[in-house]
Amino acid sequence: MSSRLAKVIALSLGQGLSSVALIASSIVCNRFLSMADLATYRQTMLAYEFAVPFLTLGIPSSLYYFLSGAKERRRGIIIDNIAISLVMGSIFSVFLLLGGNRLLALRFDNPALETTLRWFIIYPLLTFPVLSLNSVLIICDRITLSAVFQLCTKCLLVAGVIVTCIATRSYEWPLLVKIMVAGISLPAMLYIVFRTVRGGADWPRLKNIRQILIYSVPLGLASIAGSVSISLDKVIVSSMCTPESFAIYSSGAIQLPFIGIITGSITTVILAEMTLLCKEGKLGNALELFRRIPAQTALFLFPLMVFCILFNKDIILLFYGQRYEASHIVFLIYLCSIPISIVTYGSAFSALNRTAKYMQVSIEELAVNFVLSCGLVYLFGAWGAALGTILACYFWAVPRLLYILSREFKCSIFHMLPFVQLGKTLLCAAAAGAISAAAHLIPGPSAVKLLCGGIVFGCCYLAAAWFFMPQSYAALLGIVKRNFLRRTVS
Repeated sequence: MSSRLAKVIALSLGQGLSSVALIASSIVCNRFLSMADLATYRQTMLAYEFAVPFLTLGIPSSLYYFLSGAKERRRGIIIDNIAISLVMGSIFSVFLLLGGNRLLALRFDNPALETTLRWFIIYPLLTFPVLSLNSVLIICDRITLSAVFQLCTKCLLVAGVIVTCIATRSYEWPLLVKIMVAGISLPAMLYIVFRTVRGGADWPRLKNIRQILIYSVPLGLASIAGSVSISLDKVIVSSMCTPESFAIYSSGAIQLPFIGIITGSITTVILAEMTLLCKEGKLGNALELFRRIPAQTALFLFPLMVFCILFNKDIILLFYGQRYEASHIVFLIYLCSIPISIVTYGSAFSALNRTAKYMQVSIEELAVNFVLSCGLVYLFGAWGAALGTILACYFWAVPRLLYILSREFKCSIFHMLPFVQLGKTLLCAAAAGAISAAAHLIPGPSAVKLLCGGIVFGCCYLAAAWFFMPQSYAALLGIVKRNFLRRTVS
């Protein structure tokens, strides 16, 4: 247990520092670029990020399944994976080369995209293999090495984006920096992985590639549907609204980085363990592992959600300035997705080898999301897209996923998640929020209100949580002592 948490903490710290750097670059871009240039910068990245799940097809995740327990031909499995990644990446490159850049520029009503997307022809060939290679380090228990590598590359990227953005006040050089850093990252990661991994290596084998695809394609299709569903609102706004409206919308349509950091780190560490438990038929143990994730992550993310909801406008004004004040409505709606995000449904379906069912629900959610988002954008404007995304998750995807998993684990749907624990955590956060809301009465800039409100909120939440959930916080305190204080002393 302590070993697992130590890995989670190491990975979270690395990703946390990386996310702080990315937030800094986002603030700089909002402050130094015009709305039109910011829209071009983000629409260029949106086109790439939208294509990633279509072309990776769950290939990186398949390594958790095929490398777990494999002793021979480990390098060969990695080479098979890289070969598939390069082939899929080349599809996006060919699409852009044959006029896809012009098509997207016309669709988004932004002529500048024709040039920026032409630059990105080589980008997927550099980035797709890295997605798989990073998974290899996790599987090989080189968590710290993975975290350090991600941190170094992110810091290099962010530093380049910030410097060029301030120096040129243009979107061009920040985008070129992304391509150059990707060109450095790939050979560095290849060197690290093949120095780390032992085992036979040979040319890619069609038989093994076929096995990888059979496993990963359903998972990939589910990832496509899920990722498209997440990005769908931005695509709809880009297509139905002006670039300036997209700039305002995208500034508010942000997932708090801490969500992905915490849940992603935990999932990355436990996925191999959960998969092994399911293979051995120990479904009860696997379910407890699955339930532990939202129970622990909610302790941190629920109070963060409540605080950000209370001070959503002040946060936007502090980070992005008065120009983007209207973004706070979208930001507020996005915050409501946090209770959904703390549950890692995909890891459970992957461990159970039920990726086809996960794919089915994800496609259903995508369809519901599309209908709701288009209708609500037409009725309410850009922020209706965010509302459609949230409603599709709460009223379709989550109930369906919980029902299917309850049947797989042979338990009640109400036993799938620690609802009592989650409810207590939310009440403690709400109580702290009710007291700290008085900070709105403080005259002065947003930074002052956030500082005062944050101090009061943190103290009240810790007091309430320690009183109502002593066991949860005592356990976490013990983990911190074992994994940090002991090491510091030694």
